Amino acid sequence: MKKLTYENIAHAKELNVYLEQGNRVLDALGYTDHSQKHTAKVAVTAGKILKKLGYDAHTVELVRIAGYMHDLGNSINRVDHAHTGALMAFHFLRDWGAPPEDIAAIISAIGQHDERSGQERHAYGDDHRMVRPEPRRKHLVQFNDEDPDYGSGLCLSLPGCPL
Repeated sequence: MKKLTYENIAHAKELNVYLEQGNRVLDALGYTDHSQKHTAKVAVTAGKILKKLGYDAHTVELVRIAGYMHDLGNSINRVDHAHTGALMAFHFLRDWGAPPEDIAAIISAIGQHDERSGQERHAYGDDHRMVRPEPRRKHLVQFNDEDPDYGSGLCLSLPGCPL
């Protein structure tokens, strides 16, 4: 890959084969859409969140990449898909020549994105999703998305994430 960017990975054929397989598996299990449309929405939404929070362009790009790759593990199994997907992403990123620091941030974000095994805290309301802060956190961040994968878990592993 010439340069590690969200735009480039979104067009990586081999990566998209695994994402589509995961979507087929989840479709058979009765889950909602987890196709490239879903992963692209997660990528764009996570990027907008971090941009609004004042992150630099490189960090925003990393979270967009993590957002796009976050459901890779569904191609193997829904259970523990965040961890499986992080390991799969590691191999893609290393093969593409990504710097170790970028790989570490991306796979950590992917590995943390599932509320059953990551560090997200949720309080579900009418049409909002709130991330509950840990005791050391001083504020709540609200997201107006229906899917619990959107943004917050991806941010948690990035340096300086306020969530």
